[in-house]
Amino acid sequence: MKFSLMIPTRKRKEMLKTLLLSIYNTATEKHQVETLVTYDNDDTITINALPELKEVCKNYPVKFFSRERHYSINNAYYNDMARKASGDYLIAVNDDTVFTKNAWDVLTYNKLEEYLKDKPDRIVYGVTEDFEVEKSRNETNYFSCFPLLSKEVVRVMRFFFDPIFHKDTADWDLVMTYKELNRILNLRNEIEITHISYRSGRRPQDLLDSDVMPLPGHQPSAGRNTKRNVAHLREYISNYENIYKKNLQAIYSHPTRTWY
Repeated sequence: MKFSLMIPTRKRKEMLKTLLLSIYNTATEKHQVETLVTYDNDDTITINALPELKEVCKNYPVKFFSRERHYSINNAYYNDMARKASGDYLIAVNDDTVFTKNAWDVLTYNKLEEYLKDKPDRIVYGVTEDFEVEKSRNETNYFSCFPLLSKEVVRVMRFFFDPIFHKDTADWDLVMTYKELNRILNLRNEIEITHISYRSGRRPQDLLDSDVMPLPGHQPSAGRNTKRNVAHLREYISNYENIYKKNLQAIYSHPTRTWY
């Protein structure tokens, strides 16, 4: 599998269906794109819509997972799906989005593989286009609402988003981490994901926008944690040829890394 798209959802049947159709209508190698959808076990709207959603996606590799609702969208949803994902590249996606670039999967995969030809460790962060109107977009602004990471990143770090961030600012943490490593690849011309968010003014407020769970504050050690993550990845990259390539179990047995 080339790509795994990870989508947490709640009470957004029509938006989710539109998103799923857009993913596969624009993909060229449809069976190389795996979609993982996680919904809450108290979300009756999505639960009741499952037969319809599964019928719409019956010809594509879409998997649905149920879980108890949790306040940490990053750890409880995205990181959990990252453990289950089988794609070479993983993308975190919101349920209020639409894929609009035709052949995005082939264009993106080719660019990533070309970029990684001289990087055997395969550590990369990809910047997708999300058309957020409040953000200026240029070559030096690497922020993306829907980042892409290689499977190797998740294996080494044991998470997609650092669990210290429950929701907001996790994507900024990724920018800071991979900018330090000089492993950022601009994929805005290859992956276009229009964010139909309430905040951007593209749609009215819905049930989920007005039903936000309270989130605890970020831990004060977040900055130090980012530095540790950079150091861990830098160690992996610099020692890949003489250590990790010869002993791939080192990826899984690093003493400071456990699955969250």
